[in-house]
Amino acid sequence: MVCALKQLNLTDCFDVIYGSSAGALVGAYFITGQVPYEGGQVYYDWLPAAGKDFINTARVLRSVGLGPLGGDVWDWLRDKLGKPVLNLDYLLRDVVQKYQPLDWERFRDKERHQPLKIVASGLVSRQAVVLDSHHGNFASLPELAECMRASMLLPGIAGPVVRLNSTGSNVLRVTGPAFDNGRMPRFGGEPTVESGEPMADALLYEPIPYRSAVRENATHILVLRTRPDGVKVTGAFKLIEKLIMARFFKAKNRMRDIYTYMKRLGHKVLYAEDILWLNNRTMDITGAAGPPHALAISPLPDRTEIARYEMSREAIFNALRDGFARAYDVLVADPLERGRGAQVAKQVLPDAILDTAPAPVTHSLFANGDRAATSAPAAAAAADPLQPTAPPCPPNAAQESAADPSLPTVSRFTTSEVRRWFRNQMDSRVWSFSEPQPPDADSDEGDTRRAPGRGKKMRIDVLLLRLRSSLMKSQARKRRRRQLLQLWRNKRAGAVLV
Repeated sequence: MVCALKQLNLTDCFDVIYGSSAGALVGAYFITGQVPYEGGQVYYDWLPAAGKDFINTARVLRSVGLGPLGGDVWDWLRDKLGKPVLNLDYLLRDVVQKYQPLDWERFRDKERHQPLKIVASGLVSRQAVVLDSHHGNFASLPELAECMRASMLLPGIAGPVVRLNSTGSNVLRVTGPAFDNGRMPRFGGEPTVESGEPMADALLYEPIPYRSAVRENATHILVLRTRPDGVKVTGAFKLIEKLIMARFFKAKNRMRDIYTYMKRLGHKVLYAEDILWLNNRTMDITGAAGPPHALAISPLPDRTEIARYEMSREAIFNALRDGFARAYDVLVADPLERGRGAQVAKQVLPDAILDTAPAPVTHSLFANGDRAATSAPAAAAAADPLQPTAPPCPPNAAQESAADPSLPTVSRFTTSEVRRWFRNQMDSRVWSFSEPQPPDADSDEGDTRRAPGRGKKMRIDVLLLRLRSSLMKSQARKRRRRQLLQLWRNKRAGAVLV
């Protein structure tokens, strides 16, 4: 929806931006003007590309304490060797600060006049906490990311609670165990220090951050909702949710009162009250009730609600476009433009985005053998004759698009393309050690991929693979695959398995 605000030139119409949970990150990209593309790519490119490195539901058993080791021993090992179900480090450290970085200089300049206020839940004060630069909660991009972590930290599945190191005057100071990187340790008995109170996701005490705006004397509030009207907002906890909350709040953090609050669905009742208040204020077009005046925009009821842990690139992209269309139809000033939101959304966010491979990657994202990426552009120098040549692979589509402007620009390949190449190499019984020869110009060899969104084939130059004699003697497919992956990392740039 913030993309529609940018399209309608309404960016500077707001004095303050409030964000909770994922809305905090969206608000930051909105302030810097990095929407709809840079900010949008975080959600429809980078997170689906991470796959299980970002969300891995197989780790949910750890959240309830089931595993070969139990209690604090397993938690300590998990923090050192593993990851939680929701890996916020990938989003807030790798993506936001490295691969799709927030423009910090521009953010700092604009935030002086249009501040970002991040809402989190204080687990000692039992109320919403507003974090901003004015109170000293963040003065750098890493500190801003840590405040976002506090607002996004879903209890039990996103890691330990956050305790800010900053000296913000609006954060309750409490005495607790010493901690590293703002996160509490698992074991008791460590030296105690005074620091900010532990925090978690805003959903506990302020799922929609309008209450903080009202408390700070906002007179006109625009609320961009993520869930449509008519969906069920209350209901009993599932068994797995009860187990996760019990272990997180009772066993690990000794916060029995908060567990009781969650078990009684206090946070869901609060969310339902927010929806009722916002809908009533939105329907009060006369303004007779006086300030604060509120306008809440929610997705259309006939749209499929996107799941919380959705990792489909197409589903996330379509949800982004649906939100754009909805906000555009509500806020556009020209009556003749109302109802054209879906068409404008397709113009701003065309289908060609999905037809191409995901956003370029210039850094190595994954260290395991199942995913490979390169961290530097490919060198133009000739290959070392003593080293194996680069594996044959699809050409950089960005180079092809330069020759044919009608083709969309991409600079990495899809999973299926890379896997197809590996499968062809692994199925081959003959490994050539001769010098590479260019393919016949009239030959169709190598036409294995169609241009994204177009019906014509893209020619792929095929190189003969040279391997060392040790590879020739090896009969183990795993060893061949490991060496091919290593060659891929060393010799190719701009490619990532998704």
